[in-house]
Amino acid sequence: MGYDLATAAVESIRLKQTYCYMVSGKKGTGKTNLLRILMRAASEKRGRVVVVEFNGVELGGEAEKLGVKYIRDAEDYYTPESVKLTVPAH
Repeated sequence: MGYDLATAAVESIRLKQTYCYMVSGKKGTGKTNLLRILMRAASEKRGRVVVVEFNGVELGGEAEKLGVKYIRDAEDYYTPESVKLTVPAH
């Protein structure tokens, strides 16, 4: 996904072991592009993708194109369908 500025070592995220992401940074630093890449990668691996975007609509089109769950507000978040997504199956 990138590299360490101090050592120039390549950095990546293991999608099998990391289930939740929060991406932060200054405007124009590639946050949305990174999230699109992660969405596509997880989708290609048939992973369960849920995008939560309360203060924007930048990822909605990508989520629709990939057919993944997109939560844009509290109403979407607290639906019976979204609860099924967050409760682990036993």
